[in-house]
Amino acid sequence: MDCQHCIEITALDFHMNNEIEEGEISAKKCPRCTTLIRQSKRYGNILRTRLSDVLAVKKKVFGNRVDVAEKQKLILREMRDVNINWAAYLPKVRQFIIDRVAQVLPANISSGRIADEYKHKAVRN
Repeated sequence: MDCQHCIEITALDFHMNNEIEEGEISAKKCPRCTTLIRQSKRYGNILRTRLSDVLAVKKKVFGNRVDVAEKQKLILREMRDVNINWAAYLPKVRQFIIDRVAQVLPANISSGRIADEYKHKAVRN
């Protein structure tokens, strides 16, 4: 293992073959110190599968970088072209963002919780 921990092979087999817990998709980690396991001859296929799952989720959530950059430029161009009081639209934009985030979050996290955390941060700042 990358962290140099020695773990009995049956325990490590169980850990590596264990399915995703609590709806999380993440890279496999050492069961003792939670260091990411990046290389392993024995578990290479499992590690590659998990990595491809993580990358697929990132692509779905964040989109293609080129497409996102183009959309950002288009939105900024449109915002400059239109002479609107954007401060009046900020509550609508905030709600749109919260709704959009709620679509990609796991079911056990609500958009209301995000709004509450946002309010706490805004109050502290």
